[in-house]
Amino acid sequence: MAKSREKKLEKMEIIEKPGFISKPHFGFKGIETTAQVILEVKDLEVGYYYSLLPKMKFEIKNQEKIVITRI
Repeated sequence: MAKSREKKLEKMEIIEKPGFISKPHFGFKGIETTAQVILEVKDLEVGYYYSLLPKMKFEIKNQEKIVITRI
């Protein structure tokens, strides 16, 4: 079996390892606003046929920063 495997490996085409692959980079330009509340959300439901989470309510105010992560 080892000899058979060795013959198969000898017949395989050698593929070069790809070079450096850059990671994606995101950049967002900010805009000046005088509004105090930038985003207000009430009764947000997550899901298609049924709600996966309880209804959410939140607001994002001017100069606040948010992070959205996946757990």
